[in-house]
Amino acid sequence: MLPYLFLVLLIDAKAAAIDQSIARHSLGILALPGSASPKQPSFFSAYSPTSESRETEVMVHCKLSRTVSNLDQTITIIGVVQQDLVSAKGKIIVPAGSKAIGEGYCDPEHSRIMAKNKWSLYVSDYLIRVTATMLDSLNSEGLKNTEELNSNEPRVRQPVYRDGACVSVNARSEFVLRVSGSVSIENLNSAFQNNLPAR
Repeated sequence: MLPYLFLVLLIDAKAAAIDQSIARHSLGILALPGSASPKQPSFFSAYSPTSESRETEVMVHCKLSRTVSNLDQTITIIGVVQQDLVSAKGKIIVPAGSKAIGEGYCDPEHSRIMAKNKWSLYVSDYLIRVTATMLDSLNSEGLKNTEELNSNEPRVRQPVYRDGACVSVNARSEFVLRVSGSVSIENLNSAFQNNLPAR
């Protein structure tokens, strides 16, 4: 019984330590009044230039680190943040060079790769999950096809049959993430340590 009680207390202490670590390193992000929980802070309160701001969107400027297409059924979009995202207090929330990863889909009618909803921003030892929409440099949703592939190739015909079009966007194409809604922050080191096999 005593070993079991000790294990329960140890787990509770570890969980409390993780919660305190996340709170201390929340990148200056503050919860908006009326938010459901302090563990789901608003992305905008730290970004707003004034405390009275009612801003509901944040723009994160990125560039594709590799070509994106629907040649594969799953479209993984990997971008690199191009500009520091700085809070009103001068703290860098998302530094340039951070990775932004999301999942896209093909819009055959407009020959675009679209990506909405869940995105992940990897910032140092932290993972920031956000809700965002990918825009092009003209603030239109999605990225337009920039590469014409040989339609006679079998690998090109497959997405045409599946999605109605083959869309490919060159690496280093610029895009903007329009972030809206709440965010969650995870300590990657803690997550890694907690999943280590027992010795």
